[in-house]
Amino acid sequence: KERTPDDGFDRLIQCGQADDSAVYHLRSYTSHLHRDGTVEYLREGRAGVIDRGDFVHVKPGFNDDDELDNYRLAANLVSTKSGDTVRIIGDDQFVDQVLDAGCGVNHRGSQYVFQVTDPDQMARYDVIERDHRQYYGYDEPEVRTHSPARHDQVDDAPGDGYQPPRPFVG
Repeated sequence: KERTPDDGFDRLIQCGQADDSAVYHLRSYTSHLHRDGTVEYLREGRAGVIDRGDFVHVKPGFNDDDELDNYRLAANLVSTKSGDTVRIIGDDQFVDQVLDAGCGVNHRGSQYVFQVTDPDQMARYDVIERDHRQYYGYDEPEVRTHSPARHDQVDDAPGDGYQPPRPFVG
């Protein structure tokens, strides 16, 4: 196993102390709840994601599609937690893959929000999120809604076009 600079195992997402989330029931994964509260999400009998509450461990997949599904599941699980602490532990590629999966969670209209608390990872997320918005067409030109009879300088103010994801309200 590779070790990270903080001397822990990599491919983890650190969450808050005892930060449990509900067990997901998915068609492509089988879930196994252990007595200690750990939930293993298995694909074809092999653990893909392990949720221990304060840590979510993302295992390598059989192929690229399995691996991407594991990232997506982990990002979804983390988005349902309190959000007090969310720090991704692993190499740069792993961190970027989890952040990209988190962008997917935030842009699909879920009631939950994926957000990291580490400042460096927040900056990386912003870059990935900007690329994500452009790639999927979220940065289309705004349509003017003001009346031509009335000119309001606020309508002319430049904007960056960013609109944060809206949580589900219902």
